[in-house]
Amino acid sequence: MEISPNFAFLSKDFPQIAESATFAELHALGDPRAALFHARHAVEQLIKSICFETPEDSTRAVLFAHKPLNEMDSKENVRACYLHAALRSVERDPMTSSSLRERFGIEKKNMAIASRIIKDTLEENLIKPFDVDQGRKHANISFRA
Repeated sequence: MEISPNFAFLSKDFPQIAESATFAELHALGDPRAALFHARHAVEQLIKSICFETPEDSTRAVLFAHKPLNEMDSKENVRACYLHAALRSVERDPMTSSSLRERFGIEKKNMAIASRIIKDTLEENLIKPFDVDQGRKHANISFRA
């Protein structure tokens, strides 16, 4: 699909957002319900890509482009795990090892990778177990930011 010139600036770093926005624009007059669906999807993807910082009594929004897991270092893995837990917390659906694997695209056979990322994030005190009595196996427990 050819991306609309109105959203071409998003194509390089946020191709899914550019595509959803283009679909919304294409359907705006002919199928308003489809346009609304695609516009909402574009906004949701954009929000998931934003991180807020608060330096010196102001708020700065930082937009992060998608980065594959194999290109991230351990510090970035921890930050991404924390942001995933925070997003899930806002959605009232605590993070699990399974949800983190899905977010990072980690196959089930490699679940130890997700467990390691969760362990590192726990050690940084950025997330906490949803229920402190739920055990030690990361695959079966929920976390909150």
